[in-house]
Amino acid sequence: IHDGGLTILGGAIVGIVVGVLWFMWRNKGYSIAIGVDMIVPTILLAQAIGRWGNFFNCEVHGVISDIKYWTWLPEIIWRNAQFSSTGPSLIGTNQLYVPLFLIEGIVNVLGYFILSYVFGKLFRKHTEFGDLAFGYVVWYGLTRTFMEPLRDGSFNMGEDGCWSWIWSIVFIAAGVLLIAINHIVRYYVATRKKKETKNYNNNHLIFTLVLGSISILLMVIGIVVMTTNQGP
Repeated sequence: IHDGGLTILGGAIVGIVVGVLWFMWRNKGYSIAIGVDMIVPTILLAQAIGRWGNFFNCEVHGVISDIKYWTWLPEIIWRNAQFSSTGPSLIGTNQLYVPLFLIEGIVNVLGYFILSYVFGKLFRKHTEFGDLAFGYVVWYGLTRTFMEPLRDGSFNMGEDGCWSWIWSIVFIAAGVLLIAINHIVRYYVATRKKKETKNYNNNHLIFTLVLGSISILLMVIGIVVMTTNQGP
């Protein structure tokens, strides 16, 4: 807190807790699973907006690239991408740092619409409440997986940068596993319980346990990352 700033994990956890509590307070009687599915995907929009901070600070950018591939962007973007907060104040006139903030922002906005509208509406009958929240974990991991090779080495975790990619895979695996558990447990409960009220209460409890598990998982990952990160 005193040296480093807010991480995405901290922002996501606080955003989920506050958002879900607000939803449950304003919509009493709804399952917490509905609230989480509504709140969590919107974090992708928040991330897309937040990445513009990297643009203005000239940080968390990509590797050096030829400027001719990026001049189709607004001039303010590709000119600002020639500066870095960690490297030379200005690289060659024919080069720039890959604007990861823009790429990740677009991918995050795309992820929001896929989770909220494709799986949240078009394929709603094939999903369970809670899948969209866990889908965020998968999307976050997928985004990190293909973004890390483009990232400047000074912004990767660990001396060789492999930790960034490893944790991306961990997020994907955790999200997929939680979605599978969510479906299996709900199917088991639905086939075992006949009374609607009994079924609802069990689903509510089960989802709460699953949500708690993923929260613990994220905290453990954060602790491990902090203890193993050697810095650039």
